[in-house]
Amino acid sequence: MGRHFERGRALFALKRYREAIAEYQQELAIDPTCVASQTNIAASLLNLKEFDEAETALRNAVSINPAYPHTYYIAARLREHRRCPRSRFSGPSNSASFMPL
Repeated sequence: MGRHFERGRALFALKRYREAIAEYQQELAIDPTCVASQTNIAASLLNLKEFDEAETALRNAVSINPAYPHTYYIAARLREHRRCPRSRFSGPSNSASFMPL
């Protein structure tokens, strides 16, 4: 994983999800097999509450590497949110976010 991946992680930690996505996309342009970047795009989209886009990103991650466990963790969080949108994962007072790898 290269510098764009690392920049994406730093931006994600700052909750600058759109910028993180751009960095992860640049990493994927260099290395289309970087499942961690694709999964972190999904995590960023999940934090932006763009659920359909997050699901698409997760499907892309699975197509890159179906054995990558973090993809399934993010997928479980997406399913949880869709089942119970006012859960502890989406409460306005909860500052926790879905962390990337």
